[in-house]
Amino acid sequence: MATAAGADTFAVLGEHRPEQADPDRYLTYDDYKIWRLRPGGTYDFKNRPACGSCLRSSSDGIPDRDLYRGTPVTNCG
Repeated sequence: MATAAGADTFAVLGEHRPEQADPDRYLTYDDYKIWRLRPGGTYDFKNRPACGSCLRSSSDGIPDRDLYRGTPVTNCG
């Protein structure tokens, strides 16, 4: 269990193999999950939440502009 202190904190999870992960090329990874934790927010790494994440991507080593834009997933049933 982790508690965010200070500024906003992000937990990132990639649940599948990246689209590109060659040693001589930049990482490309589509649809990894990212949770935004406000100061004082908690995150359970052992039992991570099913809801509240946004899907983001990184292409040729460049992440999406705003890593936490969009609507967090709320339909987790």
